[in-house]
Amino acid sequence: MRPRGRHRRRAASLPALGIASIGALAAFGRAGSTTALAAAHRPSQDESACRPDGPRTVPLQIWVLPEAGSAPLVEAIGGAQESLRVMIYELGEGPILRALEREARSGVPVRVVLDGARMEANQRYHDRLLDAGAEVRWSSPRFAFTHAKTMIVDGAVAMISTGNYGASYLETERNYVVRDADADDVDTLVRVFDADWRSRRPNLRCTRLVLAPDNARERLLALIDGATETLDIESTELSDAAVRAAIAERAAAGVAVRVLLADAGWIEANGYAVAFLAKRGIPVRSMASPAVHVKAIVVDGRRAFVGSENLSENSLSNNREIGLITLEPPILATIAATFAKDWASATPF
Repeated sequence: MRPRGRHRRRAASLPALGIASIGALAAFGRAGSTTALAAAHRPSQDESACRPDGPRTVPLQIWVLPEAGSAPLVEAIGGAQESLRVMIYELGEGPILRALEREARSGVPVRVVLDGARMEANQRYHDRLLDAGAEVRWSSPRFAFTHAKTMIVDGAVAMISTGNYGASYLETERNYVVRDADADDVDTLVRVFDADWRSRRPNLRCTRLVLAPDNARERLLALIDGATETLDIESTELSDAAVRAAIAERAAAGVAVRVLLADAGWIEANGYAVAFLAKRGIPVRSMASPAVHVKAIVVDGRRAFVGSENLSENSLSNNREIGLITLEPPILATIAATFAKDWASATPF
């Protein structure tokens, strides 16, 4: 085992794993490593970095789970040379936990925030990471849940997920993993992580990310309100009154709305959502396999949200959640195609 503080130098390339943006992969390869990428792309002061729909300097990449499995996240972890920051609601057994243990034992500084409200479920993973040499803290008590699923590699690349990290979740649930190497986005995520690590409040006056409890409600309602033609929602839960009202208003305005939710036998609140939507003539379906754990919204085929935020009061107002909005055609195409596939196989409530 190397002494702490001596970090490995090795390539951080990603294999072909259903990546939506080939241009982003090429940019990653030209940088040669996440460290080089960090040096090449410093945070800008461009005002577009403060808008949720502002263009990114590096294209996003997306993977669809369960098809892609743990590989995108394991590969990202294995590319770390200088540091790993991980914020996760529930870690779980499997390849991601083992990859984090390997990095910590090799000398890469690994810091992990685990949700304190899930202490019983996370305790064994907390202890294993400590034994491997990682620093681990329970989440800030100012959040009802730290429900984010995000890792930051070398302060240069972020992997933003809708799903938890246990193999049982990765292999059975519909989720997305998004790779974000935009310097402004990563800078925001580093500031959020470091502030939450110390139970402090980050400065979020300028960010394009969708963060709860800071701006998620405002930004997601604005996204929904902006729909003029179509609105497709695939979400674990739909219980927030303001979000439901915004969806209903769009449907009443003539927007073609489709809603795909987790089964009400799993998420009880969805039973009330189904009754609300059905009364207003809005089609709603559920899908049992893979289980709907994704949180995604596509508006007019031109804008999309992906993140950890459920469409619930607690998630939007009380939790730590991390997501993003994008206008990038390759990402939109992947999310739209996945929704179409899921909708076709789903069952009307």
